Amino acid sequence: MLTNHLVELKEYRFYIIIGILLVLYILLTIFKPKQTDWTVTLEKKDKNPYGAYILYHQLRDIFPDAKIYADQLPVYNQLSDTTLQHTAYLLIAPEAALHKEDVNRLLSYVASGNEAFIASYTIGRVLSDTLHLDMSGPVHDIFRKDSAVINFNDPLIRSDSGYYFRKFTLDNYFTKIDTAHTEVLGIMDKGKPDFIRMKFGKGYLYVHAAPLCFSNYFMLFKNNDQYTATALSYLPRNMKTIYWDEYYKSGPEYSGNVMSYFLNHLYLKWAWWIAVLTILVYLLFESKRRQRVIPESDFKRNTSLDFVKTVGEVYFNKRDNKNIAEKKITYFLEFIRSHLYLPTHTLNAEFISALAAKSEVPEDEVKKLIDLIIRVRTSQALSNEILVELNNDIEYFYKKTNEYGK
Repeated sequence: MLTNHLVELKEYRFYIIIGILLVLYILLTIFKPKQTDWTVTLEKKDKNPYGAYILYHQLRDIFPDAKIYADQLPVYNQLSDTTLQHTAYLLIAPEAALHKEDVNRLLSYVASGNEAFIASYTIGRVLSDTLHLDMSGPVHDIFRKDSAVINFNDPLIRSDSGYYFRKFTLDNYFTKIDTAHTEVLGIMDKGKPDFIRMKFGKGYLYVHAAPLCFSNYFMLFKNNDQYTATALSYLPRNMKTIYWDEYYKSGPEYSGNVMSYFLNHLYLKWAWWIAVLTILVYLLFESKRRQRVIPESDFKRNTSLDFVKTVGEVYFNKRDNKNIAEKKITYFLEFIRSHLYLPTHTLNAEFISALAAKSEVPEDEVKKLIDLIIRVRTSQALSNEILVELNNDIEYFYKKTNEYGK
């Protein structure tokens, strides 16, 4: 018994080792210090450095009378109400490649008496061509530790020292603008414009080339929150509604790591670990190799005997007693040859003694059955009574020998 347990333990050792390693991995993952996620999302719920949690929750301070809505809809659907007035649309995202339909709807929305504020490293070719703009594109070199200074162009709100931050996050600017229709609101090093606005009908379109100026990290760095609030204060303070975009962050324009997405959301994270633990429990307790149930094997049948029996039943239906008896006898003698291994060509006293010894049926009963078989074979016709007697004696012999494999 002990030997069997040891053998089973060796068989399951692989699963046990895998299980222990999984448990250790899970524990290390759960309790290890959480690393800072530097992914640029600018999402309203993201509290990491380059999320926009702080800004989104300060919008009510900047626009105290406005209702704020956050949706994951493209511009075309978000601004579908053509009667909107005194509202603002905020699109702050790493990329904002607007399609032609979106650009047309956005400019129509602004012309109707609304404001649109876009802060992104790129605004797409359609909008750039429409506004006659070109942008330098950021150089994301994380090893550059020098600082950049940004400021406002208006002397009344300009900071004496400017606003400092890591250079690689702010080095995007406009290399081309339509000077006849564009007002420069903000500049960076050497007077390069990074914040502009254009008049369309009754409203203004604002474009900022450094979206990270609206991130958590930027706003918490020294007094940079003043820059963010001042930039947004160009929008009229009496806005009735603010539409905050989440589509260009988490919709088709934003692609993140699937596993990071799971592990950064509490309920999805726990669902993931519960699934892993479930698989682990299965490996430990349910995956051990079990012997397959061995089906009960039918007694190996002699197909020739089955054939004879079937033919005998056909004769029985015809009520030919002689033929039925002959088939019964043939079947019986074949049984003796195949199961008791006795020759049946001579049914004499020696055969009767050998059959009684092999079958353990009393010799007098064996003699009675053999005598009946000889009598049936030599008769020309059989009565129903003799046929029944023959059948009963043969069946009795089968039961006595306990060898009949029906």
